[in-house]
Amino acid sequence: MLTVIPDEMSVDYDEDPYMPLKQEYASRGIPSQMINFSTCRNLRESPVVLYNIALNIYAKAGGIPWILAEPLQTDAAIGLDTGGGAAAATLLYNWTNLNFTWETEANPSVREVLSLETLLNKLIEKIAEENKPPSNIVFHKEGLFHPKEIQLLRKLVEDWKTQGLVEENFQYTVVEVKKKCVPRILREQGPRYYNPVKGTCLILDKYKALVTTTGYPDKILHTAPVKPLIVEIADTSNWDTANILQYAKQVYWLSELHWGSGIFTSKYPITTLYAHRIIAFWTQGIHPAEQENTLWFL
Repeated sequence: MLTVIPDEMSVDYDEDPYMPLKQEYASRGIPSQMINFSTCRNLRESPVVLYNIALNIYAKAGGIPWILAEPLQTDAAIGLDTGGGAAAATLLYNWTNLNFTWETEANPSVREVLSLETLLNKLIEKIAEENKPPSNIVFHKEGLFHPKEIQLLRKLVEDWKTQGLVEENFQYTVVEVKKKCVPRILREQGPRYYNPVKGTCLILDKYKALVTTTGYPDKILHTAPVKPLIVEIADTSNWDTANILQYAKQVYWLSELHWGSGIFTSKYPITTLYAHRIIAFWTQGIHPAEQENTLWFL
């Protein structure tokens, strides 16, 4: 749904999440694109803005604007988030054509794992139905994985093996993507320091790394130093072969896969970014009664 908003009625949706029209569309599961009248009037002189609007409309209509040039070294990536009385999960798989889907489940407590169990079972069954049983999956979450969530994943993996939903030698890795990071990474240029090239990675130990998903050339010269993400392996089926550089790369690549802008990169991988947005809407009381697989939350 494309809507042109008169300038006197326009608000910044990022600052005012209760915009009535956007809220109403989202509650009905309808993707929407809001454009101020002045922006629409000046599109001919603003090719970059026009490009981003076209990109947003294409993605919200169900298109896949771009995919990764190289497939991830895992069969699928699942992003998890909880809050507002719900749990949300996003799923990326089939890297050749790229399939993206999501699920939500009501959850009376953010620490309750039953809703996550329901979500994960649905997603694994979906992969098994459309593709061969996966042999390797990475799970992402913004912030910390609760010990109960990790225990649940271990139990589910054994159940999936028994049911034949995954291969017998199935491997999994649980990755925390944390934004609260004190250290900064800078790029030296002559006598001064600037933002690092985005995609810069600093390995802290075997299971933890810093990754700059934003930076030069998006943010150049005198802008405030970008905050890197902390990428940490919280659990895995094989600690001996765990490679933090592999998972740090995946986080960066999935941040580049963001479909909201063709100019700037998202700070977060779309696995956690989109799961978090779904929960943000749910917290505001917005969750479509009949959930269709549309990107109503963008």
